[in-house]
Amino acid sequence: MRILITGGAGFIGSHLVDFYLEKNCEVIVLDNFSSGFKENLRKNKNLKIIAGDVLNKNLVLSLTKGCDIVFHLAAFHPNTVGHIIKQSYADPLKDAKVTVLGSINVLEAARKNDCRVVLASTAAVYGNPIKNPVSEKSKIAPISPYGMSKYCAEIYFQRYYKIYGVEMSIARIFNTYGPRQFKYIHFDILERLRRNPNRLKVFGSGEEMRDFIFVKDTVTALSLLGEHEKALGEIFNIGSGEGIEIKKLITIMLNILKLNPVVVYTYRSWCGNVKKIYGDIKKIKKLGWKPKYSIEKGLKEFIKWYQEVRGKIR
Repeated sequence: MRILITGGAGFIGSHLVDFYLEKNCEVIVLDNFSSGFKENLRKNKNLKIIAGDVLNKNLVLSLTKGCDIVFHLAAFHPNTVGHIIKQSYADPLKDAKVTVLGSINVLEAARKNDCRVVLASTAAVYGNPIKNPVSEKSKIAPISPYGMSKYCAEIYFQRYYKIYGVEMSIARIFNTYGPRQFKYIHFDILERLRRNPNRLKVFGSGEEMRDFIFVKDTVTALSLLGEHEKALGEIFNIGSGEGIEIKKLITIMLNILKLNPVVVYTYRSWCGNVKKIYGDIKKIKKLGWKPKYSIEKGLKEFIKWYQEVRGKIR
C-alpha cells in the first residue's frame, strides 16, 4: 500500500509511520514541522518526507495521487505555546483555519484521487460530559475552540462521505501517551521530578479523570479504521475504555520511579480543561480491536524512553 500521513513527524504520526514501514508499505509524510521533529522519522527507502502544509491544496492534491489511505493528523500545534487546548484559546482563528480548511483540502484531494481517508479527531468534542463513559452517540458539547474545530472537520468528513462517496472514518482519540511525547501531563511530571525529586507540584485537584491510551494501541486502532470495511463512514472512540484519576496516575508513576516526593496540588487549572472523561470503546472492539497495554505497562515503556533521552531521575 501507499500511505500518506499528514502531521507524520509528530508524536502519534511518527509511530503510525513506523507501523506501516514495518509492513513494507510506501509511506509519505507531509509535515510543516511546527510541532513534529525530523528526528522522529527513521531513514527508510520506503519513506518520503515532504516539508509542507495541509493548507497548500495543490501540494495535498499531488501527494494523494496513487495513495490507498490518507491519515489526516495535522493540526495547529506549535511547540512554542504548550497544550493544544491552550493554543486554540490563544489563536482560535488559526486553529480553525488549519483544522477546518486543512481537512477540506484533504477531503477534496481524496475525492479527486479516490483515496480512503481517516480523520484524527478528539474526545474534546464531548466537552465536560454529564455522564461517563461517553459513547459515539453521547452529546457533542465542546468547550474549547480546538474541540469545536475538530467537530466541524468531522461534519465535513461525514458530508463528503454522503455527498461524494469519499471513503472515510473518524477516530475520536482520547489521551494518548508514549515515547516521543515531549509535552502534556506524563512528560511534565517527569520534568518536574527531574528538577526536584522531593517535591511535585501538580495543576488541578488530582481528582480529574482521563482515559489514557498508549500510543502503540492508538496506532493499531487507526490502522484498523483505515483498512476495515465495516469502519467506512463511521465514528469510533479510541481509548483504553477506563477512567483513571490524576492522583492514581501519579501514584503509579512514583512507584515505578521508586520516589516518594511531597505532592502539592494547585486546585487551579486552565480554561477548557475537562474535569472527568473516559470513553466507551465497545464499537471499535466489535471490529476485533482492543488495547494491549495496561497503564502500568505503558508507563514503564514511557518512563524508560524518557530516561534514555532526558536522563535518570534521582
